[in-house]
Order: sequence, then C-alpha cells, then structure tokens
Amino acid sequence: MTSLIFNLFAEVSNGAEKFAVRNIYGDNMVLQRNCPIKICGTADKGKNIKVTIAENSVTTTADTDGIWQAELPAMLHGGPYELKIEGANKIINFKNILIGDVWICSGQSNMAMPVWSNRPFWSSKNGLQEAQNANYPEIRLFNVPVTFSPGKELQQAPPKSQWQVCNPESVKPFSAAGFYFARELYRELKIPIGMINCSRGSSKIEPWISKTGYQTKSQQKNLEKILYAEKNDISLNGKSEAIAKWWTAVLKDHNQQFIAAKKWKNRNYDDRKWEKVTTEDKISSEYGAVWYRCNLKLPADWQGNDLVISLGVLGGFDTVYFNGIIIGETPISEIAPEKKQRAYTIRKTLIKNDNNVVAIRLLKIDNSKDFFKPLNTITIKNIKNGKILTITENWKRQSEFELDRAKIPPRPTSVTANEFLQYPATLYNAMVAPFTAFSIKGVIWYQGCSNAKEYRNYFELHQLLIQDWRNKWNNPELSFI
Repeated sequence: MTSLIFNLFAEVSNGAEKFAVRNIYGDNMVLQRNCPIKICGTADKGKNIKVTIAENSVTTTADTDGIWQAELPAMLHGGPYELKIEGANKIINFKNILIGDVWICSGQSNMAMPVWSNRPFWSSKNGLQEAQNANYPEIRLFNVPVTFSPGKELQQAPPKSQWQVCNPESVKPFSAAGFYFARELYRELKIPIGMINCSRGSSKIEPWISKTGYQTKSQQKNLEKILYAEKNDISLNGKSEAIAKWWTAVLKDHNQQFIAAKKWKNRNYDDRKWEKVTTEDKISSEYGAVWYRCNLKLPADWQGNDLVISLGVLGGFDTVYFNGIIIGETPISEIAPEKKQRAYTIRKTLIKNDNNVVAIRLLKIDNSKDFFKPLNTITIKNIKNGKILTITENWKRQSEFELDRAKIPPRPTSVTANEFLQYPATLYNAMVAPFTAFSIKGVIWYQGCSNAKEYRNYFELHQLLIQDWRNKWNNPELSFI
C-alpha cells in the first residue's frame, strides 16, 4: 500500500544513534495542568532518556522498538518553563513552555473557518479587526494541516505544523470558533490556554472515528472500508507508486520512439509535415503518446513579463515545453490526470521577440477525452496586466507511438483522494491520533452538516466518536462540547 512518507521525528543524529522527540512537542506549547505530563520520542533501543521541566525530572529507557515515553508529575498552571530532553549525548530544549488547559477543536467547515482570510465569505465577522487585536501571549495555537492516513494511526503531526504564540499574524488562519473559545476561557480563568485545531471542511463524522472505535460497535460497513484502505493502493496526494511502476512496464518497449521524439520540443524543429489540427477536429482514438505544437507571436508589450498558460483538463499525462524548455508536467504517478486542471508558469526569460513555440507531449489513457473542445480552450495570461490571449489556432499534431491495448496488463486498483475523503478513520489517523499522547482538557466539536442525509445514524456515530476519543485519551471524563 502506498503510504504517506513523513519525517517521523525531528532527528538529531550521532553516528548510528537516533534520538528524537515527537513533533507534537515544541517551543511555545501548552502542557495540560493537573495531569501527568507525557513526553514521547525515539532512540536506539536500551538507551536512557532524561526529561526535565522546572524541578521535575524523570529517566526512561527506549524499548525494543526504539520508542520511549517519559511521564512527569502533574503541575499547576504557570510558566514559562524550559523542557529539556537528554539522550544519545545530545540535548533537545523546548523553550517558552506554559502549563494550563489544552483543548482540541475539530469538525468541518464551521470549525475550519479562520479568524480572517482574503477569501470571500471565509472569515469570521470583523475578522481582520479581531486579528489585529489578538495579542494574547498566554494563548498558544497549533494548526494541524489537513492530512489523511488510510489504515494507520500516525505518531507524528503533519509536517510544517507547530505551536505558535497567539498574535495578529498567527491567529488569522486559525479556527475562528477555536480562537474565540480560547479567548473567553482565558478572560474567565486567567490561565494559559492551548488550542489544537484539527478540522476539515465538508468532512463527515466517519473519518474522525478510529478503527478501534468502529470495532467496539461492530460497525461492519465502516470496518470493511478501513480493511480495503489497508490492503489496496490508496493515494492521498493524487499519486501512486503502483500506477507509476505499471506505466513504466507498459512503456518500456517504446523507449526508442521516446528518445527519437525528444527533438520535437525544440523551437527550431521543422514541423511542416505534421498534421494540422483545428478546434473542430477530433483526435484519433489512439492509446499512446501524441505531440502538439503551436507557433505563436506574443504582443510586444508582453516582453519581460511572466505568463501563465492554461490548458484546462487533458485526457492523459502531459509534458509541456515553451521554446524547448519544460515548464510543467503531470507525471505517470498521477491516479486521475483526466480530472486535473493544467496551468503552468512561463518565465519571462524564455520569451522570444519573434516566434515562440508551445510543445505538448500527451500520453493518452482515455479515448473519450479529446484535446480540443469548447470548454478546454488554451490560453496564455499576462500576470502583470491580466490580459489573456487565446491560442486555439495554428496547432499541429504528430503521433509518437500507439499502444496495443490487448497486450497491456491490468492496471492496479487505486483510490484517489477525492474518492476516499470520507473514508472512515482517515482524518482521525493523521490529524488526531498523534495528539493522544498529549494530555488535554477536552474537545470542542462543530460538525454535522455533511451527515444531514444520514441524520438517523448520526446520533449513534456522534456518541461513538465521543466514547472513542475518551478511550484514546484514557479519560472517561474528557470534556466534549
């Protein structure tokens, strides 16, 4: 099964030793008050790790799998503190740590909506003003990027996520509901507040419940979907290693044609013998590689400006050249290239004063998809002045090779991200599971619209989610709002 590859731990290496701390911890974090403080990471098996905060210190040992967990005594609210982790002749220090209440905010778009953004209808009321006034050094924010994981509970938060002090910039992309909740708590309790935002617009409740949660209620249909995700090639980023390997095998007998056709991209290549193509023409039903070239002269005042060429949706894998230089492509690892909108930047240094050439190599995989059609008009846009030039004329085509479909082996089964966005457990595995090692006060939940048509089943699923998360945090009293 294709899996997401993460830097699982922020590593400090010393020879063969591996010493690291999970990335859910970091500078500026809030640790839950009045609860044992758990810190987790990796090291070579049998290695001792010492963890210290304030006057509290504990030593633990990495197990046979190289995993260690230290548990420090509960602390009252306060700070700032420094957390020191010593091991493998290295020291990792996390600074500006506070002790207070930590909450997870999760759900769909009503929770995901940020305090402020420049997107229309995607900000809270008076969001920009609220953000400008959001200087709260004792409120800390952790914004978890939307990530999926089929069949496997991850130990790490997605890359590029970290704890931040609440200020006018860090609060803008954060959950508005989460921030306003934290602000009210801070004003009322006057203790540090940490907020972890795990939300995704349009998500149903099913992706937020774990596999073990479904097992407790014998949710057979959802368990079958999880089993499918575990055993099949699932792609979350639209790419598949299995599909790429399959294509490589299919194309291996056509390397000579591919090499011979490389010159077709060049600006000065003589394409006078190529077949002319108009917007009314239909492409032949070949299953293989075909090239398109277009000669065009750009307006004089476009010189010195970056441009964007938009090709719409193409029925295959494309490689696009401008004056012989590649400017973009859809690789053979893509699962559903026929659904992808193509738009590539043309750097100003590539533009010539006289004739320019666009060359496109298209590896066709779906005979029903035509290159030229009314809704697939190819345009070039001047980024500076916004002007658009349509280039549907002067196109020529040439076949590179055709594939014998009868000799092509069966294509591996893959599920695209769009098909499996609502698969059970996928959001829990990637966005929530990493934080179950992190003691929290409770959860605020804002979700339900996407399950409106299954409202009779929602009550059971909602209760299941609450029980599941309480079990995962080993806290039957975990607050759930």
